Amino acid sequence: MNKEQTQEFLKNLEGTIDNIEIHPLIGLDENMNICSYKEAVNFEEALDEEDDDIIAWGVYVHKPGEGISCLFDVMDKENAIQAELVLRKLLNLEVDV
Repeated sequence: MNKEQTQEFLKNLEGTIDNIEIHPLIGLDENMNICSYKEAVNFEEALDEEDDDIIAWGVYVHKPGEGISCLFDVMDKENAIQAELVLRKLLNLEVDV
């Protein structure tokens, strides 16, 4: 997407999303065993942020009446927090400090 397309995409999202969330993820292989990011064919939300098996963080948007959808995954919590802050600013959502 070029800059203009991205701006149009975000403009269309504004007002349809009321929250951004981040969640820790574990990776699962084809046999549903916990695995590395490279081997993962599926991701599940970790039950605890301190879980040693966390391999990525999902960045989610919440649409009223529709629930949450994962936009993308990042490798660590710090990048997930930064992505959440950027999305909140771009979508004119309240920023928690």
